[in-house]
Amino acid sequence: MKEFIISNTETENAILVGIITPQQNEAKVKEYLDELDFLATTAGINAVKRFTQRMDKPNSVLFSCTDK
Repeated sequence: MKEFIISNTETENAILVGIITPQQNEAKVKEYLDELDFLATTAGINAVKRFTQRMDKPNSVLFSCTDK
């Protein structure tokens, strides 16, 4: 007899963030975010929003991660 396991999985949500620097233009950042969105979708993650910001270089003070 076969047994079936039913599981309810919650979809993770993500916000994608890209930085536009003097070395890379807005089109390249959009391309990177498109690829990241595809990878997230493949992993079962729902990208709900995208943000980009112009900066000279990344600043670690602006990046933080919070858990649920």
